[in-house]
Amino acid sequence: MECITFLDLSHSVITELPSSIGYLVSLKVLTLAECQNLTNLSCSIYELQHLTSVNLFRCQNLVKYPKWSADSLPNNSNISPNVRYLNLSGCKSLKEIPELPPKVERVNVAGCVSLERFAKLSSILEHKEEQMIEYVTLFDCQKLCDNLAHEASKIEYISLNKVSLCFVFLSSKQSQFLVVFLGSEVPKWFSHREDLYELSDKYEFSLKIPQNFKLENNGLAICAAIEINKELKETMQSKFGVETTQKEKDNSQSNCGRCSFIARIDMNTDSVAAHSIFFEQTYLESAHIWLLYVPFVKFVHCPLPPFLCRVSLEHTTQDLVCCKSYGVHLIMPQDEDLEDDEDDEDDLKLAECINCRGCRMLEHFPELLLVRMEGLTFLDLSATAIRELPSSIRYLIRLEMLFLKECENLTNLPCSIYELKDLLSVNLSGCRNLSTFPKWIGGSFPNNSSISNLWHV
Repeated sequence: MECITFLDLSHSVITELPSSIGYLVSLKVLTLAECQNLTNLSCSIYELQHLTSVNLFRCQNLVKYPKWSADSLPNNSNISPNVRYLNLSGCKSLKEIPELPPKVERVNVAGCVSLERFAKLSSILEHKEEQMIEYVTLFDCQKLCDNLAHEASKIEYISLNKVSLCFVFLSSKQSQFLVVFLGSEVPKWFSHREDLYELSDKYEFSLKIPQNFKLENNGLAICAAIEINKELKETMQSKFGVETTQKEKDNSQSNCGRCSFIARIDMNTDSVAAHSIFFEQTYLESAHIWLLYVPFVKFVHCPLPPFLCRVSLEHTTQDLVCCKSYGVHLIMPQDEDLEDDEDDEDDLKLAECINCRGCRMLEHFPELLLVRMEGLTFLDLSATAIRELPSSIRYLIRLEMLFLKECENLTNLPCSIYELKDLLSVNLSGCRNLSTFPKWIGGSFPNNSSISNLWHV
């Protein structure tokens, strides 16, 4: 049977695959959906060099998936398996996903409630690997998400309750990926973030990419938070009653909740990319996060800096599933400087963007820099320990965006911000100790020097 390319044993009572499956040298698709007696797979599936898809949907007693290693190859071959897609959704007894073949692009483990470890994700977190799987679905994988957060807290030396799984996944910055996982909100450290209040909400974010921005090793993170409308769910459950079988339950859920997203990315005036994803309520029992990361080098028509990057997000919602918030954030190495020569005054004048978000030891912003950085258009001091802005901020004559989110030591702002006539937006959300906001008095500034464009506070 060397010519078989498709093998479907779904709904059978098979308990295991024999090692002789390695003789199906032409096999491309292996489907074993809902084989309730299947408990493990043989490593010999890795001898099938043409195999591209493995479907183990709802094999609820599967406890072990075979580990990939170079030793899995036949002695006379140096070619790795061609497996691209692995569906393990609904495998409720599966506890670990070991090392997978290097070409795997899509992994679905939705509803794997016993899953505790995913070797690929742990390796990325530990900086042993940089290449993320292109698409990963982790609906209702509570144990796995908890374990990843615990690992991250030990590696990054931060408290467990402050761990963001977005941060864990974004440890990989070498490849494009999309991941769905448990979470209730877009992280507060995202520089651009918006809560939604209407089902039809559509939002557009604008990011100014400065001239000295390095496209290599930097990328764009796009995030959305979704949840179930619990009140509507209870109403519908009381209306339809208790389902008698698992199949009826799944049919009922999939018909009463779905959500789709579209993210469009424009650079200057050109549309360079569009990404979409579709959710069904089958495994969505609680709030989840949708996270897309795209390196700038992956954009085919990405212009050279400086340029304006616009990200528009919209969703369509049916019944139970709703969207809570959107977010966009520039991802770049923490040790990357915006300027190569910090002592060059001309470079300081050309600097357009400063991001000190999360620098919790920063209490004062140097006045000398404010005086010299006349070209600055974007300043983010969010989540720092800064207590006040010096009045010399008036020298940032081209400043358009000022972010001071979650600056818990900040108590007031200087009136001189009203001299920034190009200022468009001031974000002070989460500044718990801010007691006063400066009063606007139009006649208190030199002629033609007062603010005129401010539209969002």
